[in-house]
Amino acid sequence: MECKESRGQIVLPVLYKVEPKDVKYLQGSVKTAFESRKRWSDEAIKQQGREALRKAAESRVFQSEKFADGREGELVNELVEIIMRKQQHDFQPHLPGKLVAIEDRMAEVMELVDFSCPDTQIIGIWGMGGIGKTTLAAIIYKKLFDKFECRSFIKDIRETINCEGIKWVQSLLISDITKSPTREVRDSDTGIEMIRLSCENKKVLILLDDVGHQDHLNNLIGGCNFKLGSRIIITCRDKTLLKPEYKMYKLKEMNNKESLLLFSRYAFEGEQPPTNLAALSSNIVATTGGLPLALMVIGSLLNGEKDPVVWAETLEKLRNAPDEIVQEKLRISYDTLKYKEQQMFLDIACFFIGNDKRIASYLWEDLKIFPITGLQVLINRSLIKIDDENRFIMHDQLRDLGRAIARPEDVEPWHWSRPWDVETMRILGRKEENEKIEALRLDERGSSKFMERESFKRMPNLKFLHLRAVGFAGDFEGSLFELRWLMWERCPDFFEATNVHLEKLVVLDLSSNNISEKWRGWSSMKMERLKVLNLSRCFNLRSTPNLSAFKNLEMLILERCAHLKEIDPSIGDVKRLISLNFYDWLSFCNGLKELDGLEALKSLRWLNLNLSPGSKWSHPMRYEDDKLHAIRGVEKLGSLEVLNIAGRKHIQVLDLSKSEHLKELNVSGCESLVEIHCPSKVLELFYRDGHSWFNTGDIGFIDEHGRVWLTGRESGRIKTGGENVYPEEVAAILLQHPGVAGIVVVGIPEAHLTEMVVGAPSALRKELDRV
Repeated sequence: MECKESRGQIVLPVLYKVEPKDVKYLQGSVKTAFESRKRWSDEAIKQQGREALRKAAESRVFQSEKFADGREGELVNELVEIIMRKQQHDFQPHLPGKLVAIEDRMAEVMELVDFSCPDTQIIGIWGMGGIGKTTLAAIIYKKLFDKFECRSFIKDIRETINCEGIKWVQSLLISDITKSPTREVRDSDTGIEMIRLSCENKKVLILLDDVGHQDHLNNLIGGCNFKLGSRIIITCRDKTLLKPEYKMYKLKEMNNKESLLLFSRYAFEGEQPPTNLAALSSNIVATTGGLPLALMVIGSLLNGEKDPVVWAETLEKLRNAPDEIVQEKLRISYDTLKYKEQQMFLDIACFFIGNDKRIASYLWEDLKIFPITGLQVLINRSLIKIDDENRFIMHDQLRDLGRAIARPEDVEPWHWSRPWDVETMRILGRKEENEKIEALRLDERGSSKFMERESFKRMPNLKFLHLRAVGFAGDFEGSLFELRWLMWERCPDFFEATNVHLEKLVVLDLSSNNISEKWRGWSSMKMERLKVLNLSRCFNLRSTPNLSAFKNLEMLILERCAHLKEIDPSIGDVKRLISLNFYDWLSFCNGLKELDGLEALKSLRWLNLNLSPGSKWSHPMRYEDDKLHAIRGVEKLGSLEVLNIAGRKHIQVLDLSKSEHLKELNVSGCESLVEIHCPSKVLELFYRDGHSWFNTGDIGFIDEHGRVWLTGRESGRIKTGGENVYPEEVAAILLQHPGVAGIVVVGIPEAHLTEMVVGAPSALRKELDRV
């Protein structure tokens, strides 16, 4: 009984053919047996014995003659079941062997667990399915196990709720925390109330694995008053399930070295592949994208197989479509998406990897697919990523999964919605109309057949078309009526088609072509709704084309146009233009001599004239032949939010006096720049020489040497007697006195001056802040 009180030892008193009162008061046969013990010669020990029996009799007891009508076998079974049930709460989770690269990830999560913090901490581990969230969380749970008396590890919550319901999961949590048998919960409201009572002022360790919905968390830990020091760990795929106050950890993919090691442990039960399979192993590992689940499943599939032919076949299958088991696992996240989100996922997997998300969004917006919310769902589910340049990134396995869904093997290609490249030849040979095809990517041969056989007349629902090295020819009347996006690689400089009326086209990508501003297609193609025009790397452009017909254009991309010298005045007719991009890290667009007509672009938010290599905010190169000396009309751009002129060495004055919404400004490498007029109160990033110099609310000026000087903060400015006084300037003067080691300058209310300037020792800063 002493161990029960001091260390929580489990005690189950069994009274074999005696009454509880005889044990409690030491009478009858119990007294006789007690007094006969020789060890009770010491009175102190004898008294401890009496007290222990009394406490045992007052706790829950099992009477052999009353339990199950005296059937002792059933009593033994009951005791065994109770002991096993109680002990299972102390069983640490089983962890898979062959773990790789877990130490660093574990250390990063343990920093979030942070036992130096006495408060309750909730840590969310999120990432795509199969990446190892449960394994990592289980290791952390095991490491913390002995530090908590009350603990619970609920696995596969999403699946368990789907099969058994939330009430069952609630009962499991209650049972674990209270260390009592599982009891039925009447309803979810009762369940969460019971959980709150069970956890009240208890220091708990709880791991909730694979949470699939916010309601799951609300019904399991919502409103609980845990004792300080508690730790709750959550694993999920969707980041939005985690509240901002939680500490979050995104579990990332393995690198190549880690992936090969994990694969080898499952495929060869060793640390590296044999020489004859080394190259094939590396290639197979490359198809998994560092996904532990894929590495383990595929490695296990090949375990014991020594024939290189079989390995080569497996590699080919993986390159064309993921292994069925892996696909089934990865498809779980896809199946939880809504229909329109699935369409976005399939579009990205089939066509848009590496494309700018802003351009793809125009397509989806026109189709009423709502890209802002849809993309966020895909990102939070770890199905896609977006890099610093706004381009789509997708895990290789997820890419292959999407393509396998869009092109099922058991369905003929002409029934696919998104055929591409080699499969399209079978489709183009058919003469009947095809209403199922909505997107089509063609190689050079397929593009030629597409035009030759006038297939465009038999695909009335085509919305996305990718052509290569083929010209438009023939009569297009009544064709491509639903087309929203035309990507035309290696477009010839001639145009022979007639009646090309693409009235629903919103994106025209003519990048990397030889067309010029005199190309006949500009006047022959009717595209009244066009919103994105991409002319990047069109090396024959000397001027932008006449844009007066594109009244709805919002994005014009002119990156790396080698011979571009001027902007056609018609740009002033594009009143809805939002983004104008001349970004050029290879010094191609530095021949641009004049930039006029901007004053008419009242909607322009993003102007990029950057000459830097690498990322858009990196340190620029110095270009001796940069011709641009002024940006005329920029002073009237009231909607401008981002301006990047990095590397433009001749710009001397930058008048942004109307740009009250400017958030980002990059003038790195603008060595002649001596004056900036910028009234914006929302400026977030200012770059000069590749560094962020100040943040929102900073006030300063540029001197005659082009240097930026900060004079204070907008919020700290003191208004006294009609004058603006900056605390930093006053402090700088006072600090020149040898008797002043530290000073803080503030303004305090004053009836006549509005505020009065006051200086005090810096040690009083906290008190002044409080005032």
